Amino acid sequence: MLAVLHHVETALTARRGCDSWNLHLDKLSFQRGEGADAAKADALRRVVESWRDKSHVHLRDACERRVSWLDRLASQHGNRFCRVTLTGESRLLIHLGRANVLENVGLYCDRTTGLPMIPGTALKGVLSTWAAWEANLTGEGGFNQGDALLRHRCQFNSLDAQCILGDDSINGSNHSGLVAFVGGFPAEPSKLPRLEQDIVTPHPDNGRGRILPNVFLSWAPDTVWHFVFFLRPGVGEGSALLAQAERWLIEALTTTGIGAKTAAGYGRFRLPTADEKERIRQFGEERLATSRKRQKDEEAHARRKQLPPEERAYEEYLANQKDWVAAARDVSVKPEEERQWILRYFRSDAGQALLKTWTNDKGKKRIETLRKAGL
Repeated sequence: MLAVLHHVETALTARRGCDSWNLHLDKLSFQRGEGADAAKADALRRVVESWRDKSHVHLRDACERRVSWLDRLASQHGNRFCRVTLTGESRLLIHLGRANVLENVGLYCDRTTGLPMIPGTALKGVLSTWAAWEANLTGEGGFNQGDALLRHRCQFNSLDAQCILGDDSINGSNHSGLVAFVGGFPAEPSKLPRLEQDIVTPHPDNGRGRILPNVFLSWAPDTVWHFVFFLRPGVGEGSALLAQAERWLIEALTTTGIGAKTAAGYGRFRLPTADEKERIRQFGEERLATSRKRQKDEEAHARRKQLPPEERAYEEYLANQKDWVAAARDVSVKPEEERQWILRYFRSDAGQALLKTWTNDKGKKRIETLRKAGL
């Protein structure tokens, strides 16, 4: 059977496919080729092509918006916010068993944009497992240890795992964790994780039977990710909690990994290199400069709205004027109102400073044109 109706396939074929790789994967994987295995491989190949050829532009925009949102979240929570930066060392599989028209090919992403993500629940789960392993290794007891846990009742400044993750096992009591896990997100819009076809070849029972390779999708390594969590509002001093959660998360992701097939080496991360750190730093400075410029423009716009109509029109003209060379050259043919605005600008300190830089023949000619227009 086809994953969609025939007339839908016809419409998509007419417009040369679908621009959304995740919609292509979840809903538009048509059966093609001879046999189920060939059809699956063909469908996944088309998904990868959609990612490579059509999805990269709007995914960069989605990544920029996501990182900007993380910046605002960091500004809101201040020193109660933590962002761990790691680089993928091996291929990543998240939500492999998610419901799909194809079997075992699910990948977690933002449903609307298709941006690759790692959900906060996955981070919390791997941190919980690592904390339990560490507790058992050090002989301090793990989870659900009855009276042993009563000696580690969760207090605001405790480093106990129950304080970070929450607990519902002690005498029927329960409380949510004091740390909220947001998730993992690509850190660089220009270096999103590549979508690749992968394959596993299961061995037949007792060495007999057909060997049927299983094709699936995975995220390629060498992408820098931000892993984000913060202390919930209303909690007192919690720097020790954040430090403990950060340590556990780094150790878990760099040692055992996250997602499916971690026993086979998938889903592992490493600390970023010096070059990667520098790229992230430069990208952060660019975002900060853009944010400050946007804020400055908004404040200037708010000030202009308070001015009288005539003055507001002049200020808006100044804000939107990008080429004063052309304005000076063509001042004589401009409408009267715009001509007066141009002359007013060149009478100002900023305009006079610009005129002093026009020392070549073309510049002197523009100055003469302005003088004839009434400068």
